[in-house]
Amino acid sequence: DHLYMSMSLLRFSVYIYSHDGVGAEAHLVSVIVSSSLFTDGSSSNRLRMGWFWILDRLKSNSNLPRCQRLLLHSQLPKSAKEYAETDVYSPAIIEDLTELGVFNPDYEGSGHLADIQVALLKSAKAAEYDGEELTGFSLKYSFEKVSQVTAVNAKFTNLFINWNPDAMSTFFEAKTELLEFQQE
Repeated sequence: DHLYMSMSLLRFSVYIYSHDGVGAEAHLVSVIVSSSLFTDGSSSNRLRMGWFWILDRLKSNSNLPRCQRLLLHSQLPKSAKEYAETDVYSPAIIEDLTELGVFNPDYEGSGHLADIQVALLKSAKAAEYDGEELTGFSLKYSFEKVSQVTAVNAKFTNLFINWNPDAMSTFFEAKTELLEFQQE
């Protein structure tokens, strides 16, 4: 017997734009958090995250041309270069994720970006495992004479930073201006 809870977030987006269309946006798609509590006191918690990206639509102080507006992103359905060719980022990425079925009601989530599982095993349960039975874990574990075991299995995939010194400078200047505006 156990208690199970699961929460999911299909999409979280933050847009910060001025009246003339200058700004930035951040998107996080497919986040699932689940937790199980067993009658023996053992528990299992899992966080799965699908995709994210930060899009920079800021104007450069030096007015240099920009080929790439994706500042930071996970592995996306297409390459950053393909999205840059049309200069249609977020709508195109959302469309590609929609085609993959990410927004369907029966979608089970993705660990594309990260899949983290934390299991707290009480001594009786920990002694039952020989390492092979802990699915998804790469190391063998020995559980002798312990009151409980916490096993953490974390898998992360790619993180891409499209480093452009001028773009980064503009981004940090905009952040400073936003914080100054907030303090006023």
